[in-house]
Amino acid sequence: MQEPISWAKLDTYDYSLDEYPRGRVVINIPLDAVNDVVVADLSTAITSNDNHIYVEGHYLIFEKIRIVKGSGVPYVAVITTHKFEGE
Repeated sequence: MQEPISWAKLDTYDYSLDEYPRGRVVINIPLDAVNDVVVADLSTAITSNDNHIYVEGHYLIFEKIRIVKGSGVPYVAVITTHKFEGE
């Protein structure tokens, strides 16, 4: 029997989603600083759930995270993912 999958639920963060072809989804989360505690919280939530992410009805697999200068906010955590294909 296969282990059940747990998901890092990111719906509680202020975020926006960008969807791209081939199942790519980018999650953008505003930050106050590069060393914002939110970065550690996101990383812990994602890694402790084996890189599985749930947000806004999307089941996603983590690829990478980057911190970039924001537009209207100091910084943005840009989380690149792809859609979970199921079992």
